[in-house]
Amino acid sequence: MFYSQMFYEFGIFSTCFHGKAVPDWLHHKSKGSSISIAMPSSSMNKSIQGINISFVHTFPGIGKQSRLKIKVQNVTINRTWIYYGHIFSFRETDEDMVWLSHWMFGNEIKNGDEVCVTILENKLYGGVMVRECAIGPVYTNKDNNEEDPLSYYKSWKHIIGGDLSDFQVASGEYFLNNFRFISHYHMEKTEGEIISRLGAVWQDLNF
Repeated sequence: MFYSQMFYEFGIFSTCFHGKAVPDWLHHKSKGSSISIAMPSSSMNKSIQGINISFVHTFPGIGKQSRLKIKVQNVTINRTWIYYGHIFSFRETDEDMVWLSHWMFGNEIKNGDEVCVTILENKLYGGVMVRECAIGPVYTNKDNNEEDPLSYYKSWKHIIGGDLSDFQVASGEYFLNNFRFISHYHMEKTEGEIISRLGAVWQDLNF
């Protein structure tokens, strides 16, 4: 039995479910693993607050693993985010797997910016392919005085548009993967050092 769950980190909400196609309400679609568009403008009182990303994993057989690995590039400002999410699923039926991910971007993407999204290959899990992908902008009213339902999540420190200095691997490029912090501390000499350092890391990450 398959249970859908929502996962959140870095300002990114993600979930997956069985299906054959990306949602119809995402109008910018492409066959294969990559899509690039100029972010369309909305009405004058709205700005882009994020993007929705979806893709379909197809499998050669039962038991294959589907993982979330996405690269988003804002070509206009030369900024790249590579995200390896701590969420995965196994194929248990003859259906493909649909992934849906909402990325909050703050001021990192604006109307007219050229944005390229690539679903990265899962080389360790041979045969899992991307059938199609899709993206769509999410707008917010600049003068909207209503309470923001995402305000709590936007208050987290290490999110896109926030402080990602610990995850910067090159100028304008960020590798969003918390596991690299954990794997580093497994190399420490004593159990006490591991516990102490991990505690400091998680406290800093606001988890």
